[in-house]
Amino acid sequence: MTGSWNHIRTRDFLEDLGLTIVKEDESRGLIVASDEANSIVNMVFDCVAEVLIMQQIVSVVPENNTEAFFKRVLQINREILYGGFAIDANSRVLLFRATHPFDRLTKHMIEASLRGLEHAMGLFGTELARFHGPLG
Repeated sequence: MTGSWNHIRTRDFLEDLGLTIVKEDESRGLIVASDEANSIVNMVFDCVAEVLIMQQIVSVVPENNTEAFFKRVLQINREILYGGFAIDANSRVLLFRATHPFDRLTKHMIEASLRGLEHAMGLFGTELARFHGPLG
């Protein structure tokens, strides 16, 4: 019952914050939501455990210059409040990730993490994209 309650409460918070629910699987405790105007694109909200896990793909890890890329990502992490960058298990995908315990979760905590991603992408998104070389 707790997992279902956490799922419902999280969905309600996201809707209150103006996010669009893109996909939902209550049986697995997953919500995918977007607010593209604010850099939130298909963010996954995992509501199964005792901790809400918020996760969004930011980019693939570049094939070249990975050491400089990872160094810069770690430096940027110092500037991000309420979340940070992480990599997937295969070190191929850069993610934004934030966690919040459900027993203390408020809408404002979720909003702070969303704004942290928005702020980071506004300040550093173009810089991170340059590691992939010229587009086109």
